[in-house]
Amino acid sequence: MLNYFTIVTIPELICFITAAVCLYNDKSPAWKWLVFYLFWVCLTEIGGIYLRARYGTNNWIYNILFLFEIATIMIMFRAVLNPYRNSNKLISVAAIVLYSVYLINTFAKKDSFFQHYSNTGIALAIVAALLSFYFFYWFLNDDAYVPLFSSASFWWVSGTLLFYFGTTVIRVFYDYLSGVIPELTIYYIYRAVNITLYVCWSYSFICRRLRNPISRTL
Repeated sequence: MLNYFTIVTIPELICFITAAVCLYNDKSPAWKWLVFYLFWVCLTEIGGIYLRARYGTNNWIYNILFLFEIATIMIMFRAVLNPYRNSNKLISVAAIVLYSVYLINTFAKKDSFFQHYSNTGIALAIVAALLSFYFFYWFLNDDAYVPLFSSASFWWVSGTLLFYFGTTVIRVFYDYLSGVIPELTIYYIYRAVNITLYVCWSYSFICRRLRNPISRTL
C-alpha cells in the first residue's frame, strides 16, 4: 500500500483534497471541474503504479488522461481570460489543434495507444505556456488593482506556466542536460516542477475560497 504514496502521488492527493474542500460549492463550473479532474489524476497515478508493477506498462492510462487534461486546461484558461478578453475563439482553436494532435498520435501506428503520446504532451505544454503568457499580458496591463497574494487566477496560471514551460524545456534539452548533469538530477528537477504546480494550484484554491466577491479576477 505504501508503494502508492510517492513523491508524485502525495502532492496530487493534497491538491485534490484542497480542491474538494475549497471548491465543492464554488459558483464557477470551471473551478468546480478541477475537483473532478484532480480526482481522475489521482486515480490515474495510482492505477499507473499498479499497471506498471503488474504488466510492466501503463502508457495507455496516461493517454486517456490527456483527454481530460486538454479539456481542463482549455476550460480554465477560458475562465481566467474572459474577464479581460473574450477568448472563446482562441480557446476553441487551441482545443481543435490539441485534439487533432491527439488523434494523430492515436492512429499513427497500430499499437500507438499503448505508447506514450509524446507529441500530444509537447503540444499541450507549448499551448499552455503561450496561453499563460497571454493571460499575464492582460493581467499586468489591467487598470484594476488586484493583490497578487489573493488572486486565485494569478496563482493557478503561475503554477500552470511553471509546470508546462519547465517540462517543455526539460524535454527539448533532455539530451544536452543528460550529458551535463546526472539523469537522477533531471528526474528530481522534473518532480520539483510537478510539486510546484500542485502547490500553486492548492494556494489558488484557498484564494478562491477566501476570495473578495468584488474582485473581477477571482
